[in-house]
Amino acid sequence: MKNSFAHHGIPESVVSDNDTQFTSEEFRKCASDWNFQQQMSSPRFSQANGGAERAVDTAKAILRQDDILLALLTYRATPIPELGASPAELAFGRRLRTTLPSLPINFTPRTVNHDQLRVKDDAFKAKQKFHHDRHRGAHQLPELQPGDPVLIKHDGEKGWKLPGEATKMVAPRSYLVQTDKGPLRRNKRHLRYRSSNDSAGETNNTSGPVIVPDALRHSPEPEGAEYQMVRIKLKTAKLHIL
Repeated sequence: MKNSFAHHGIPESVVSDNDTQFTSEEFRKCASDWNFQQQMSSPRFSQANGGAERAVDTAKAILRQDDILLALLTYRATPIPELGASPAELAFGRRLRTTLPSLPINFTPRTVNHDQLRVKDDAFKAKQKFHHDRHRGAHQLPELQPGDPVLIKHDGEKGWKLPGEATKMVAPRSYLVQTDKGPLRRNKRHLRYRSSNDSAGETNNTSGPVIVPDALRHSPEPEGAEYQMVRIKLKTAKLHIL
């Protein structure tokens, strides 16, 4: 990483998973000495590291080429369709000469309007997110508050068995939870608000997280048939309340 920083400069932040080389004291000292922020994804939440995994797939495809350096040059000089600029232009402000014929004027350095490119990039990512969420039926879960009792269930497990208490949100959709096993960091996907009807360690609900709205969580119980129906649905864990 220091070799990369020496070529391109020190980034403001470095995002990684929770492997030991990134959680070590040596890496924390490097982050302090080189003045960059360290951001780690939630444990047990591999899709948060999707950008790095996609980059690995790209690198593997390049390594399968006969001439690896020519493949790298081609990759760096190819414009990104959504942005209209290549990785080399984004990094150096100029195009790279490749084996394809091109006019000399095309290699003149030019100023890249990063604000305009960022708008294009945000719009493209928003479009991708819209289609992904619609295809998978994804929705935004309400935020947990410090002190909220929760249950933890990881992907592949059958029940919400490990009780804990949310202490703080350390990153978007990522919380620090105090449990009998000590403090754990988990993504909101693996956390469910624990109501008074749940018996810690005994619930076998697998329908997904049930989040209780603040209005029902912190206020006196209202009366009426409508509230009774909501409470029954929460108890049977058949409804996600947004």
